[in-house]
Amino acid sequence: MKSLPSEYKKIIVLQEQFENRLLNELETLFNNSNAKNFSLLIPNDDDYKKIANIFSSKKNNILKFGYSYSFNKFPDLNNEVFILTASEHIMNIEYIVSSCPNMMFNIAALSEMSDKLLALQKYKNVSLYPVANQKDLKKLMEKSAVYLDINSGAEVINVVESAFLNNLLIFGFQNTIHKPEYTSKN
Repeated sequence: MKSLPSEYKKIIVLQEQFENRLLNELETLFNNSNAKNFSLLIPNDDDYKKIANIFSSKKNNILKFGYSYSFNKFPDLNNEVFILTASEHIMNIEYIVSSCPNMMFNIAALSEMSDKLLALQKYKNVSLYPVANQKDLKKLMEKSAVYLDINSGAEVINVVESAFLNNLLIFGFQNTIHKPEYTSKN
């Protein structure tokens, strides 16, 4: 591959997680005589802070940036909350449901639901969707404004990213959140 003429500025995007093995490659890059002709763009906030700290003398070449996403819908401010789970272990669900009587909790599973989950039907603000299919999940995602990532265990079918791309507000606990990169750290 032919390299760009030196008068062009090169842009390098670090999309993989920063690990020590990349340190030598970045040192070579920064020590190159044409180092002023490039920018290193880093989307991950933690990686940006680490690299900017290690290469503080080259801070003008290191830029924090984000991705551009094609969202499936505009944010919808309603009272619909969506939860997708593969187990009966949904952290503090009874407390949350009983504390938020004006919110409608739509809890779905790809399989049958346990008696523990079925018992949530006693709340007027809970709808259960056992053996939900793709069409059901899409409909729930489209009508919801909030996704609660509070189920223990593995994430179900990449639902957090789907919630993000559908402009749902995503909440979770530190020990249940499956993809923290789609949520605010606060």
